[in-house]
Amino acid sequence: MILHLKNSSLFTLIATCIVSFSMFYSSCNRSMNALKDVDTGKYLKKVFNTESGELNYRIFYPENFNSSKEYPLLLFLHGAGERGNDNEAQLFHGSDLIANGMNKFNAIAIFPQCPKEDYWVKFKVAEANNGGRNFDIDVDSGPSEALGKVIALINEMKMANYIDKKKIYVGGLSMGGMATFDLLWRMPNTFAAAIPICGAGAPEKANFMRSVPMRIFHGEEDGVVPVQKSKQMQKAIESVGGNPEAIYYSGINHDSWTNAFMEKDFLSWMFDKELPIR
Repeated sequence: MILHLKNSSLFTLIATCIVSFSMFYSSCNRSMNALKDVDTGKYLKKVFNTESGELNYRIFYPENFNSSKEYPLLLFLHGAGERGNDNEAQLFHGSDLIANGMNKFNAIAIFPQCPKEDYWVKFKVAEANNGGRNFDIDVDSGPSEALGKVIALINEMKMANYIDKKKIYVGGLSMGGMATFDLLWRMPNTFAAAIPICGAGAPEKANFMRSVPMRIFHGEEDGVVPVQKSKQMQKAIESVGGNPEAIYYSGINHDSWTNAFMEKDFLSWMFDKELPIR
């Protein structure tokens, strides 16, 4: 009788394991099938769930996407004017250009949306001596709540077998340009190239950015984020051995992204870069 009970218990345990594995495999298989059947060539609305709340984002899979292959990933971060909860406004600047580029370079793009009540980067704004504004980036605490969710999203995307970990890129404009600089030191050895547009950063963190190929864009007459903020970052990165490229547009105000998007190699410059194999 005792032996029978032991065998029965062992049988129950084995059966339970088989059922659990089957359910797990089925769940994974459904997820893979859903990914294989995903709509391509358009920005899909998604919501990323974290312990601290939700993050709205749009994701673009290139035409003929196949989850058995690896794809570069571009993270693009909008400015303060596109904050909200509609999961649409973040596409206002650059999404058409980037969609065309994703199909051309066979890559995936993500456009997260920062809530209205938050910012990508923690900073203080003070009046500068020249009458402009000075942005003091907070480097002594963790990322903003919104950027923390973006970091979690990218870390999860990196786990997907269809993402080429050597070819993850980041760019953004205005507040998103600030976030681009911020992510480079908060997520070292993640991004193969970066494109901060009319942003500001933390010069004291330049050492974390020196090895990242970078193109900085800014308008010389920017009345929102002074061009000196980009020049300051360029100088700081160069001082620690980096070699960032910088393009400053004479007579252009804050919307220097318009000029940046017209650069013939705006995207191709990025997709030529990859992280060294470690």
